[in-house]
Amino acid sequence: GRGGDVTVRAPSVVVAPGGSLSAESYDAGAAGRIAVEGGAVRIDGGRVESSAFGEGAAGSVAVRGARVEVVN
Repeated sequence: GRGGDVTVRAPSVVVAPGGSLSAESYDAGAAGRIAVEGGAVRIDGGRVESSAFGEGAAGSVAVRGARVEVVN
C-alpha cells in the first residue's frame, strides 16, 4: 500500500548531521509526502527525502519557512 505522510510544524526545525525525515516505499505503493514548516528551518548535514525502491513513485518533499538554510 501507499506509505504514510510525514509533516513537521514547529517554530524552529533543525535536521542535524545524522538526522533524517524520510518516507519510503519498497513495493508497488507510492512513498509518502514530506512537509517541513517552521519559522526557521535549518537542514545541516541531515536528510529530508522521499524514496521509492519498487514500482511505486516517490512522494513530494516541501520545505517552507520564514528563514530556510540548507548547508553541507
